[in-house]
Amino acid sequence: MRHLGMEAPSLPTINRVLSRNSLVNQSSVKTRKNTEYPTFFSNVQQMDLIGPKYLKGGFRFYLFDIIDVETHFAGVYPILNKSVESITP
Repeated sequence: MRHLGMEAPSLPTINRVLSRNSLVNQSSVKTRKNTEYPTFFSNVQQMDLIGPKYLKGGFRFYLFDIIDVETHFAGVYPILNKSVESITP
């Protein structure tokens, strides 16, 4: 249109014309808003280790972060090392 010396219409005008002539295809896949996430798991949690962190005097520790995916409750627990014995109670 620039080569013809015309100014292009605005995006809302283009969208209105396309919608009026049924040229806009909407996605057939829609997410349901009332579906709780996750729908196919039970008691899913995500875990992360952060660190090492240091305090004055050379004391080293790690942060054990865990979040429940369904309820979004989170917990942060300081632990001394990354061993399995420190992570599992």
